[in-house]
Amino acid sequence: MTKDQLREIINSLIPQYDNKLIEIALSKLDSLSNEKISTILNEIRSNDEQSIKTYIQGLIEKMKKNSLMKFTPINRMFTYGVNDTDIHLHMPVDLNPIISKYGMSKTRDILNLYLLDAIERIRKLYNDGYSKFNGVSEIYMISQLLFGKREIDFLNSLDFKTQTYDVKQLQDKDFIRVNLEAKAATLFFGNNAPVGSAKIKISVINSEEWQQKRLDQVKKIAEKGITLDLIDQDQIEK
Repeated sequence: MTKDQLREIINSLIPQYDNKLIEIALSKLDSLSNEKISTILNEIRSNDEQSIKTYIQGLIEKMKKNSLMKFTPINRMFTYGVNDTDIHLHMPVDLNPIISKYGMSKTRDILNLYLLDAIERIRKLYNDGYSKFNGVSEIYMISQLLFGKREIDFLNSLDFKTQTYDVKQLQDKDFIRVNLEAKAATLFFGNNAPVGSAKIKISVINSEEWQQKRLDQVKKIAEKGITLDLIDQDQIEK
């Protein structure tokens, strides 16, 4: 079965699914080589159109489940959602009041301190056998806040794998056609502002080396007079 035939099958599912899910599925298909498509078809063990359609529906249902992810607060600044393999960190906070009071540089330190706190809370839940985290292997973030050099440098120093997309890339149809993460970024955030992503394995944050890096960063931030108690709950507008 050719890529064009698979594209027709995906398009035939438009009445059943949100256009965003169909677009992501098509983008995923476009990013696959013919060899990879052949491998997948061999795994399905059928070239029958209905069997392939059922398989694709299963993949789209999985994406739909991920798109409906529920987020739970982990501290004052961050929430988390869980899919089959990742814990997604999200910051649903209006930063303007904090920036107005403390300035951009100090606000960045506040966010980084809360990020480290959120990761540590997640690590402890994971190690305690929290059932929602069964099967997950990494922590993932994607946001327009993750594009700045200082924030990316901070994450890189903590062994996160980071990726950034500028506006030119997000508005390049050929680029987003073959880059699934960039495509997802345009669907969630639009294409008029840059976006960054970061991910890290839970096995990495569980290491003694990484824990020391976390403590070193917490100490650096504390030396600037910044603690988790610096901002009051009523300063955070969600």
